[in-house]
Amino acid sequence: MGLFDDLEEAIAALGPREHIATQFVDFASVDGLYRKYRVYFIGPHVVLRHMIVADSWNVHVKDRTRFMAEHPELVAEERALFESEDPFAPQVREVFRAVRERMPLDFFGMDFAITQAGEVVLFEANATMNFFPLWPTKDPQFIYLTKCLDPAQAAFRELLGLPPEVPHLAKVQLQAL
Repeated sequence: MGLFDDLEEAIAALGPREHIATQFVDFASVDGLYRKYRVYFIGPHVVLRHMIVADSWNVHVKDRTRFMAEHPELVAEERALFESEDPFAPQVREVFRAVRERMPLDFFGMDFAITQAGEVVLFEANATMNFFPLWPTKDPQFIYLTKCLDPAQAAFRELLGLPPEVPHLAKVQLQAL
C-alpha cells in the first residue's frame, strides 16, 4: 500500500501482481492526526469496536500502542466514545443506515474515517473482519475496550432469538462446568 504524488511514481512502484488504485482522501483531523473507526453491524445494532488515532494516514491497530499509549488525551477521547450513549453525529448514523441498506447482512464490520467537514470516508465493509484483533489488551489503560463486549453479546443474543443473558446465572453456569 502506498501514497503517490503522481502517476509516474505509482507506475514505478508497481510489481508483477494485480493492483487497485483509488483516490486519496485526506481525513486528517484539525489536530493533524488520523482517526480510524471500526463498528460492527450485528442484527439491527451498530456496535463501536474502536477508534485508533495515528500520526500517519495508514492507521492500524498497532498504532494504539505505538502512538496512542503515549498520548493520554487520545486514550481519553476513545474512552469517551465508549461511554457515550450516541458517539456518532446524525450524518454518520445516516451513512450507517445507507451501508446497512446496501449490505443486508446479519453481521459485518466497517472501517471508516470522518473528515473535518463531517463526511464519512469508507475504508472497507465486509463480513470477515476480526472482532478481536490483538485481544485481550494487555495494557490496563485500554481496558475500556472491553465495553464493546456487552452490547455485542446482547446484539448477538437478540439476533439469534435468545433471551438476554442474566449475569448471575451465567456465573453460576460457568462455575458448574
